[in-house]
Amino acid sequence: MNQLSFIGIAIITLIAITAWQSHHNKNKRYLYKNNFNVLHQNDSVIKNNNDSSQLKKSIVIILNGPSTAGKSSIQKELQKIFPQPLLAMGIDSLFVKMIPEKYFSLNSNLNNILWTTISQDHHANRVCTLHIGQDGEKIINGMHNTIIAYAQAGNHIVVDYINYDASWFTQLQSLLKTIDTIIDLYVIKITAPLDVLERREKERNIPHIVGHVRSHYNNVHNNVYYDLEIDTAQFSSAECAQQIYNLICKQYS
Repeated sequence: MNQLSFIGIAIITLIAITAWQSHHNKNKRYLYKNNFNVLHQNDSVIKNNNDSSQLKKSIVIILNGPSTAGKSSIQKELQKIFPQPLLAMGIDSLFVKMIPEKYFSLNSNLNNILWTTISQDHHANRVCTLHIGQDGEKIINGMHNTIIAYAQAGNHIVVDYINYDASWFTQLQSLLKTIDTIIDLYVIKITAPLDVLERREKERNIPHIVGHVRSHYNNVHNNVYYDLEIDTAQFSSAECAQQIYNLICKQYS
């Protein structure tokens, strides 16, 4: 074979490869936001950031962790970088802020929603324990069903969650399983050392809640299995959000 023939074959081969790549690229999808430019090859991912089309599945992110762990700050950072509307909801918006204010000053004899008791642990540390009554459990049940309703309607959501009672997450998980064919679920452990959380608690300057994080610190992660664990003492809220975002992107790569 002379040199001219060899060059001709090489050119034909290059043209064929280029044509295949062009056809192959038509099936690729992109998820892009700010300095994130992550390539995906899954039809569930939107074509590009300016496309009004939706992901075929709702993305549900559960941030579970103790009070003052930084979950709400991570929610806000995730909303900044997520390329589609990401709705923030959870224990504050769907439970605490829905309860009439007058009930927060009542003890267990006067309401059946929620109340606190003050005690000491074996090291004489103050412990502020939150108790949920039967009426409070109804609100928790409503919170769980609201989360499901938003996801079922096709929304992407990030949930600030505190698993005060192991039965709560069991209930939520059971509800999520009923729609598992239309959602992509990510359960994230948000934590930090107790001394860090207690320092943050004191910095909030709300004396009557001091000792609250200690009351549930050792139990909040019971019976919960995670896709990712993040220590917020080691990373900023933005860095935590990026870790979660990268996890989601990896699932579509």
